[in-house]
Amino acid sequence: MRISCLVVAVLMSVSSLPCASSEEASIRQVDFKNFTFSWDKAMETGPAVDYKQAASSPYVWLNPLPRQHIRAVKGMHHFHAPGEDPHDSWHDPIVSIDEVTYGDLDSDGIEEAAVRLNYSTGGTYNWDFLYIYKYNSGHAQLLAVLGSGSRGDGGLGRVVISDGILALDFNDPDRRKGDCCSGGYVRVRFRWQNDHFVEEGRRERGDWPPD
Repeated sequence: MRISCLVVAVLMSVSSLPCASSEEASIRQVDFKNFTFSWDKAMETGPAVDYKQAASSPYVWLNPLPRQHIRAVKGMHHFHAPGEDPHDSWHDPIVSIDEVTYGDLDSDGIEEAAVRLNYSTGGTYNWDFLYIYKYNSGHAQLLAVLGSGSRGDGGLGRVVISDGILALDFNDPDRRKGDCCSGGYVRVRFRWQNDHFVEEGRRERGDWPPD
């Protein structure tokens, strides 16, 4: 059976293409500044954190995961009222993608991404969400979403991944300096176990900013 020159040429060109290695394919390739995030309307009223008791419970892992979606463009998603001029909506709620932290959280030698989002009501009231993603078959797979307290009342201050541990520093509400901030932090550590995060070890407190 004869193979046409065109088919041969196509086969040769495909075989000569460089193949992406497993080392090249990683979560760091995902552009989270221009990305579709899972979202629920209820998240716009704040996570289920008791702000008055934020020192003992500064976070909540959302269960179930959000089922609707928002699209971030250039690191922002604006919530516009129907028929509203986007150029005249500076006071509307907004989600910003503030930080991405990478590290291996499930001990498989492959990095995950912890993406911090801030939801602002359009005024001074705002809180953070932390999205945990795993790179799976060329896509970012959502593993978990954490909601924090608000600003000085248990707001999320810092994210660190080291030795398989997700360490989060929340603003200590017992040392708050007004609504905006706190003079101290509460450090909580988590380990990925049986498809969810569990708190590990004793919590720590210290002066903000931490070392």
